[in-house]
Amino acid sequence: MATASDAKVELLIRWIWFSLACGPGSDAYDSILPAFDYDVFALYDATRSELAAAGAEGALLDRLCNKSTDEAQAIWAQCRNEGIKLLTPLHKAYPKRLFAIPRKPLLLYCRGIIPALDDYCCIAAVGTRDMSEYGRNNAYTLSFDMARAGVVIVSGMARGIDGVCHRGALDAGGFTVAVLGCGIDRVYPAEHKRLYEEIARDGLIITEYKPGTPPEGRNFPVRNRIISGLCDGTLVVECSEQSGAMHTARHAMTQGRDLFALPGKVGEKNASGVNKLIADGARIVTCASDIVSAYADKYPVTLRLDRLPRPGVTDRRKREFIARSAKALSAGGDISETAEAPKRIFPSRRKKSIKNASDEELADRSERGATPGFDESSLGENERKIYALIPEDRAVSADELTESGLSMSEIITALTLLEIKKAIRFAGGGKYIRISGSPPLE
Repeated sequence: MATASDAKVELLIRWIWFSLACGPGSDAYDSILPAFDYDVFALYDATRSELAAAGAEGALLDRLCNKSTDEAQAIWAQCRNEGIKLLTPLHKAYPKRLFAIPRKPLLLYCRGIIPALDDYCCIAAVGTRDMSEYGRNNAYTLSFDMARAGVVIVSGMARGIDGVCHRGALDAGGFTVAVLGCGIDRVYPAEHKRLYEEIARDGLIITEYKPGTPPEGRNFPVRNRIISGLCDGTLVVECSEQSGAMHTARHAMTQGRDLFALPGKVGEKNASGVNKLIADGARIVTCASDIVSAYADKYPVTLRLDRLPRPGVTDRRKREFIARSAKALSAGGDISETAEAPKRIFPSRRKKSIKNASDEELADRSERGATPGFDESSLGENERKIYALIPEDRAVSADELTESGLSMSEIITALTLLEIKKAIRFAGGGKYIRISGSPPLE
């Protein structure tokens, strides 16, 4: 007789199959799955004509008609054997901020600790691979100070600024998330092996790419939407106008997230991107307090402004990093590596995080009905305001909902909750529409 555990495994295998058929960066969760009431089993059992009626076409339709789960089962077995956790959009640990973005990942492969990220201020910290001393020292200092105050630092584990930002968070004893553009079993770049191991032990590594996927150039622009999507805001430290960091910044803007930039030296290549962002409205950052204080009211429990450095005081670890990185650079080494992992400032976080997302909770819903029906009484005040502004006959964007008087972050949060409560759905192109049958509010 099948057990609840067997049902969860079968559910995950279907999600793996679905994610393989659609590929990274797909909008299939919002464009196709609603036709099957967000039930991946029903989608798997669907006929070709039913899939076509739901909007699947071309090569995607052909792949969804291939019902073989051999590859999905092999991936599940590898994940089970290697301790890789899986998150679908219906898992309770799947971040609501990420759920709100267009083309949300259908499946996340994870290593490390999975905390309740929505309870923390998350800031993406990105920049160029070819950094200057100015960019390197400021990237480390800003990430160190933010992490020490309770901010989760999110980046892409690339050479240069990304690696330095992860290092700053780790040295502060804080929490950091690395979003990969390759399979979770690949370490890229290879010189970040020790950094990867530290993040896997004390932070979180995620990717939507299946195990074994090489770090191809085309993967990283797709990956960047996840970096910004996980976060309240994105900090760009140093980059040119053609940098991948600018791509992440554009995602942050289209996702309705805050954008911060460290001013660059006029005339230098690595300054052109950040200075353009500032000219276009990004907030200027000169210290961690410029970012942390903006979210103090939103995260009164997890943010600790008292841990921000006093003016003129430099932490010992920051001084050590600057000295160590100067020496490593002169020797041609990688400055994001360290010989010894620091003592954690927040030793209880690991225990709490593991409790919040244990290995036994691989799937939030094992029943075929994946989403609950719309319940008007469950809406909060902001959700009711936004829902009342969404017409019944056309889709609207977040920008069209500003007449609610709410901030963009409040609008995005309300849209996310309305989508989870099955009152609306993402209609593509950054727009939302009421789900048929959802009653208008009195």
